Amino acid sequence: MKRVIDALAAGGTTATGETIPKYSTRIVFSWRNLNVQLAALKRGDSKTLWSNHNHVDSQGNPAGNAVDIIWRAKGYSQDLENIKFMRRLGALAEAEGLTWGGKPSWAGSSINKAKHAWRKTPADGGPVIGFDPLHVEGPPDPNSMARASAATGVDISKLITELKKAPAKGIASALQIVDPTLA
Repeated sequence: MKRVIDALAAGGTTATGETIPKYSTRIVFSWRNLNVQLAALKRGDSKTLWSNHNHVDSQGNPAGNAVDIIWRAKGYSQDLENIKFMRRLGALAEAEGLTWGGKPSWAGSSINKAKHAWRKTPADGGPVIGFDPLHVEGPPDPNSMARASAATGVDISKLITELKKAPAKGIASALQIVDPTLA
């Protein structure tokens, strides 16, 4: 990730001689707890209750495997300049073997909602932009949920199942169902 951020800051020139701006960036999110992830899901800013932002190490310490990065000058704007930034972020991330949340295969059905119309027909006239174009994540880690369960003593899979049944109840209510001793 550091190489991606450094390359964004450096700017440069494309093979065709086009100037690439120097981008001053900020990481908005790296690690998220389940309360924050649940809130993002409820707002429609996430599609999942367990994401690469929720990873922990074997001791239960935050070890997010994803970051959300914005260009300080534009934040979350959807204008042409920021679309170019998003695409540059994606190209650099993919060159490092990382996954970009703006790739077209991440578009999903929400792209047909009015608030996401800008992703369907981006200002640069390029391909559709995926659901989360300011998101970059590392390689999949199939053991992340098991590590979180072992570190916390809570079956995270069961917790997520309960939250999916009734997300409005929140984490505390779901925890009580999964493990009444935590009440």
